[in-house]
Amino acid sequence: MDKYEKLLEEIIEDTKEGNLTWEIDSANYYEKVIFNSGFAATAYSSDIVKNEKKFEIVFVEKYMPDLGGDWDGIAQKYYPELYFLTKGGVAFILDQRYVEVDRLALLADLIKEHNSDTKLLFD
Repeated sequence: MDKYEKLLEEIIEDTKEGNLTWEIDSANYYEKVIFNSGFAATAYSSDIVKNEKKFEIVFVEKYMPDLGGDWDGIAQKYYPELYFLTKGGVAFILDQRYVEVDRLALLADLIKEHNSDTKLLFD
């Protein structure tokens, strides 16, 4: 497991255990830092501390056009991203270039199940 996978697994475990509190946000709020923010369907935020440095983490689910298909329609490609923000801007973007998309999709499912609004809905 490399450093990117370890970081994602920590976030997945902290989300499962309730150590990370996720809030639903508007993707528009982050449009200055999210690349191709017009394709963002959902955004959730939380905070973590790594090596005594606080990061705002923003999980974004995008559905981007996939024009490489073999048919005449436009398909959509699922593209989840996890942004690590500091006061200075984007510190890092963890996406499918670094980790498997199915692990990011698992995090998306956990966030949807464990965010503050969903807890209120089902409690």
